Amino acid sequence: MKKILIGALFAMICFTPFSIAQATILPSRIQLDGLGMKTTLEEIKDKYGRPDYVDSSASGYTRWNWDSGLSILHRRYKFLTATATKPGLVTFDDVSVGDPAYRLTDVYGTADRVFTNSQCDVYYYYNEKGVGYLSFSVSKLTGDIVEIHMDRTSV
Repeated sequence: MKKILIGALFAMICFTPFSIAQATILPSRIQLDGLGMKTTLEEIKDKYGRPDYVDSSASGYTRWNWDSGLSILHRRYKFLTATATKPGLVTFDDVSVGDPAYRLTDVYGTADRVFTNSQCDVYYYYNEKGVGYLSFSVSKLTGDIVEIHMDRTSV
């Protein structure tokens, strides 16, 4: 009887497909400082006022920048991305620039994609294949989040 149970357990372990769970973030949780998947440029203007700096150098794209560390990219009046580079601008789940990188796993689980550039940062992408995603840049030197990026170009 023991041999049968051990054999069954061995078969379950060897032949059961295992996979690492990837992060799935509901679209309602893909937010940066309250800006979400359905936010309009008018709502952004109402909330933040006039940008401190406007960059229209890229063909057809305009980036609005505020001294608070918020940057908004839009094209033809469609809000595409939001980026935070200073503490205080938080995701729906209260993750902010300056937080330690381990918070990403605690809050969002395993990243869909992780890559390291040749410079100083590691990038973590969550919900990359969904409708909109969050990405985080983490300093290899400090282990802290240095940039948060919300992309809603697929909306």
